[in-house]
Order: sequence, then structure tokens, then C-alpha cells
Amino acid sequence: MLQLEYSGKLTVMPHIVDAPRPMAHAIASFDGVEDVYYSALDFWVQADYLRQWSQAIQRMRGRPPVVVIVKSLHPIHTAGFCEAYVGWKRNAKYLFQDRILDVPASFERTPDSPWHELAGEYSAVSSDGDPIIDQWSVNAEDE
Repeated sequence: MLQLEYSGKLTVMPHIVDAPRPMAHAIASFDGVEDVYYSALDFWVQADYLRQWSQAIQRMRGRPPVVVIVKSLHPIHTAGFCEAYVGWKRNAKYLFQDRILDVPASFERTPDSPWHELAGEYSAVSSDGDPIIDQWSVNAEDE
């Protein structure tokens, strides 16, 4: 089962380009295996992330080939990317990986946008040829 939640903790993190940035502490659980991360709050607020997560999980119920859960969206003027969990359907499971997705300037950056279109193909190795170790599986039938 896939679960996503905010812990309620907020923090401010230093940033190379911008002033310190507000961040929300979040926890993802992939069939009981937890991953902790921070969501940037200078472009989206927590409600935006929650809406996008809910839509992605709802999308999983239709068993699409790929889903994207946006972890942290960065302002377009400083970074053309987002951090995301990308899940590819493989038989009765979704294999999720922690990915950095390039977000074109022309892409509408809303929770309702088709984030799955940015996912690309599944690979067990990085572009450098190293094995991807941040990978979790979730039974598709559980969602």
C-alpha cells in the first residue's frame, strides 16, 4: 500500500540561489518501507501537493502504465525540474523510483497537470550506468 503524509514539521532550508526556502517534512510509505523527504513551499503549498498525490493515487486505480507523485516542485526561475516518485506498472506491482524530472518552461505546473507525461521509460540503471537503489514496489491491487 502507498501512503503519503506530512508530519506537521516545517523548516527553512538554505538555498544556493534563493533566500532560505520554506520546506515541509513529508513521509512516503511503500508497503511499509518509509522514505522521508522535504517539499518546497515557495511555489506550491501543502494543499497543492496533497491534491496532486490524491490524483496520482486515484489514477493508479485505473492501472495506467505510469504515475508520478510530485515530492518537491522548484520555482521555474531557479530550476527547471521537480523531484518525484515515478511508478511504472510491472505485472501486479508498481515499481517506484526517486527521480528528478525535467519540467519544460511550457508545462503548466499545477497539481492537475499531466505529470505522468514527464516520466520517461523505466530503467533499473541511471544514465551513468549505475544501478538505481532508491526503488520501492507497491501491489497495484492494493491501491
